[in-house]
Amino acid sequence: MSLERTFTLPESITTTLAGPLHIISATKYLVATHDDNTNCLIWYYNLSLSSEPFALRGHTHAVWSLATDSDYLLSGAHDKVILWDLSTKTLVREYLYPASTAYGVLFWDQRTVVSGHFDTLVRVWDRETAVCRRLLAGHGRGVNDLKRYKGFLLSGAENVRMWDVEAGTCLYVFETDSTWVSVVDVKGDMLAVACLDWTTKVWNLESKELVSEMFGHSARIGDELMISSRIDGGIGIWRKDPVEMTRYYPPNEIQGMKYPIEHGKFVGGVISLRLFGDMITSLSGRGFMVTKREYLPHVVTLGLPHRHTWAATISGGKAYLLLRIDGRVCLEIWNLYGFDKAMIPSKER
Repeated sequence: MSLERTFTLPESITTTLAGPLHIISATKYLVATHDDNTNCLIWYYNLSLSSEPFALRGHTHAVWSLATDSDYLLSGAHDKVILWDLSTKTLVREYLYPASTAYGVLFWDQRTVVSGHFDTLVRVWDRETAVCRRLLAGHGRGVNDLKRYKGFLLSGAENVRMWDVEAGTCLYVFETDSTWVSVVDVKGDMLAVACLDWTTKVWNLESKELVSEMFGHSARIGDELMISSRIDGGIGIWRKDPVEMTRYYPPNEIQGMKYPIEHGKFVGGVISLRLFGDMITSLSGRGFMVTKREYLPHVVTLGLPHRHTWAATISGGKAYLLLRIDGRVCLEIWNLYGFDKAMIPSKER
């Protein structure tokens, strides 16, 4: 595993909070940034051109979700989803709703886009008229992620629900035994789900069978408490049962803390999850983890040399991390093919 390239965002946004991060292709990236909800931008990097990144302006609240389809982009925030034309770098249409952050957006077909919200609802929109045609209700917590499986929609909240979008009906519920789902990924007939309690579960979508479960991103202080990093660089102390935050340490109080954490880092929730060949790859505040599905729960954890990572994603054998280095917002690209596969235990071990 090796660092391949680092990009520094324009100096004017050195104090900005950043994320999410979306990879269109090997040469095209999208990074959303905001500063106290007053300067909300989406930076469009096209490395095939020599020009500087272009800033898309239109949101007045922080952007929390991004999705692309050909030359079009969907971005979700607290009060609206925006459809952009990346070829012309223009705002095409706005999808308005009562204030409830859209943590997931998805292009469904040529007539439809979908958004998942903190108010527990999934909204189905007419792409051309921006009219909300249908509400999918059933979750008990905010919807964090949306994925497509064949002709069905998967939404992740306190569980993962499979929907018939046109009929507006829930067909199946995958129970996670967790309080919240953070990331969902689908490859073939396999569904991978990362949860707030740092567990990752894998189901077969055809048989609905739970195939495997791992706990590789978890860490404990004693038997009952866990710790996590937060987007502002602070540390949360969590009780396991029931799951609740019992103490919060802001960034300026972290120096000198003595908890013995692997890689010298505090552990964060899983912020990216991909089914990658016969392996599961995931990123959290702990680092990059790779495990073969049939070898669970054995894992290999490869630490990354930075703790303050705002957002990350995995695409095409590379990990993309959005982080702060020396006061500047940077995008790092890591090649994931460099790890020693011999480190992954054989099934006999």
